[in-house]
Amino acid sequence: MKGRLFVLFVMFFIISLHEILAAKEYSIGVSPSLIDLGEVSPGYSKPVNFFIVTVSDEPLLVNLEPSEGMTDFFDKPNYREYINTYSQEPTAGWVQTFSNPVELKPEGETLFPSANVKGWREVNFLLNIPKDAEPGYHIFRISPKPVSSIGTGGQLGIQIAAISSITIFFKVTGDAIRQGKILDVTTGRQIGNNLELLIHFINTGTVTVTARANNIKVYDKNGNLTASLTSETKTVKPKEKQILTTLLPLNGIKDENYLVSTNVNFITGNIQKNSTIRIYPKQALVPTEIMPKPFEFPLWILILIVLLIIVIIYRRMYESD
Repeated sequence: MKGRLFVLFVMFFIISLHEILAAKEYSIGVSPSLIDLGEVSPGYSKPVNFFIVTVSDEPLLVNLEPSEGMTDFFDKPNYREYINTYSQEPTAGWVQTFSNPVELKPEGETLFPSANVKGWREVNFLLNIPKDAEPGYHIFRISPKPVSSIGTGGQLGIQIAAISSITIFFKVTGDAIRQGKILDVTTGRQIGNNLELLIHFINTGTVTVTARANNIKVYDKNGNLTASLTSETKTVKPKEKQILTTLLPLNGIKDENYLVSTNVNFITGNIQKNSTIRIYPKQALVPTEIMPKPFEFPLWILILIVLLIIVIIYRRMYESD
């Protein structure tokens, strides 16, 4: 038995090694790399097409994977000004593909000798704009990811050497406003030797933003800086309230009032608010010990014991007859 298991292990190892050695590297590109759809209206669908290209001389199956765009897109000189009316509403889900994955076939000759492009495929999809889509500029990306080689004697493994994504950029009609407000700063739970500071933020604009309190200063009653903190980052929809949380170390904290100067950044703007919070001695913040529940005898065990007693009595009565 052990000998058979060893033989199976060796065969599995050889097959796996063959797959690794047989794997080729594939470079997948797109053309163009950026599509600007201009202005679109909510509730409408927009057809979009682009090309996938490869230097591979074997047919491939390629998955089209939509993903959200990144704010670094606006680092481009021609697009910097558009970030002021940028909506960070999730957009990748608006993509409707007609065929996914798609088959990428070589054409038998090099299409673009300078780039050594041998295979290409035109891809078409629909961009469905919801009726309640936020106004302003939106971006998303589509990345072609090869999943397998499908030629005769094709490779079992796929190693990606390089992938180029296409960026889709468009503007939804309407008045796009990026702004927010700090409603309050309060304390929350004690976690270990830290106390939660809760920054209550509301999006007062018309588009989704990402907000972060990146410059929280805590001062004691004498004006001495006690802590400098940064909160988590959260996505906030229009008119939505979110709590940005950070942790204040309790070392050196006294029973007194503290001034908290909070600055929340939402990429295209900053808002600031000064608040006063009361922090009590650490001993008063220690969570009360949870008393264990008194032991309760399980009812089902009691029922089982009663049934067992009944069975024993019945059997004895039957045997005595």
